[in-house]
Amino acid sequence: VTISASLGGVTLSGTLTVEPTVVSALSLSPTSVIGGAANPTGTVTLNGPGPATVALSSSNPATASVPAIVTVAAAATSATFTLTSAPVAAATTVTVSASYGGVTKTATLVVNPVAVSNLTLSPTVTGGGAVTIQNRVSLNAPAPAGGAVVTLSSSQPGAASVPATVTIAAGASSVLFSITTYVVAASTPVTIS
Repeated sequence: VTISASLGGVTLSGTLTVEPTVVSALSLSPTSVIGGAANPTGTVTLNGPGPATVALSSSNPATASVPAIVTVAAAATSATFTLTSAPVAAATTVTVSASYGGVTKTATLVVNPVAVSNLTLSPTVTGGGAVTIQNRVSLNAPAPAGGAVVTLSSSQPGAASVPATVTIAAGASSVLFSITTYVVAASTPVTIS
């Protein structure tokens, strides 16, 4: 578009380029979550004011789903939406796309599994023949539906034994477990894992 200004026999002009409204950016916050425990927020940004209906998609909707569309209101330049994550067995990368005006922008989300985050033994020194019950295993997020089964092991089961597994109930993030010790002839370090 050429814009002109005239006065006193002089005319000056300038050129203005008007671009169509398109998606200019897509961002996710956070970009890494524990599946099923946290749902990140996405933000779609346009290069000009709305209204606009932006199409959304996920490369793996079973792991992280998005609404089909998000609406940018009149006079606004951005809108937010919520992704819904699901539990995964291993870290999974999902690509989220936003399309409008013939332009598509993408952002990457990493969905991580629920995993063991801490193991606490209490006490850490005990006499043989005792049973300690204040030992705790913790997760990095609440256990999903159905609970989380954690495998335990002892490096010296003849000195200290643990249950083969413990179950952390759905919604809980830790559980106590017992260690059974046995009489030994000498001080015996035992690794519980």
